[in-house]
Amino acid sequence: MDKKSEILQAAIKVFMRENYQNMKTAIIAKEAGVAEGTIYRYFKNKKEIFVEILNYYSKYIPEYLFENIKQKNDFETNLNILIDNYDKLSKEHKNFKKAYYKGLSEIEDERIKNILKFTLEDSFKRLENIFIWANNKKEGNFTKTSIEVITNTLWGLAEVIMKKEILGCEDVMEKDEISKMVKLIIKLK
Repeated sequence: MDKKSEILQAAIKVFMRENYQNMKTAIIAKEAGVAEGTIYRYFKNKKEIFVEILNYYSKYIPEYLFENIKQKNDFETNLNILIDNYDKLSKEHKNFKKAYYKGLSEIEDERIKNILKFTLEDSFKRLENIFIWANNKKEGNFTKTSIEVITNTLWGLAEVIMKKEILGCEDVMEKDEISKMVKLIIKLK
């Protein structure tokens, strides 16, 4: 692994513990085992590091969310895998949610906008595929419009859950409640 990658991996570890405001280059340097000045050889500032973290997550998160979801699986199995993956992601990568919303506040930066747009489009396409596969196997009868509505509704549900988790609300849905809600949304097709 080259030095830039080592620094980025250290920054991701720090970001998992700290929020963006508390993510100091000195802490990243210590985690990476380099002098603080070394960081500035590879990154202009903390925002550049943040952009690289978002870029990393933009590829990692869709892979994580849709891991083990396959065309050969039946529809319900794929939904259960998606819910399990979302639940694990929520618990194991809490600071990703903060990075996502911090990224939205920096949307005027074209790089950040493109990264977030890629993540959204990639995730939507993968989610839509679950419904298309169900149609192909005669397990569902979803129209193009219903797939779009369901996909947008499920994404909205995930965003509300993320916001409630970030804000520390007491009424955050648990995995079994999410599962019931997903099944209810799908029945509304």
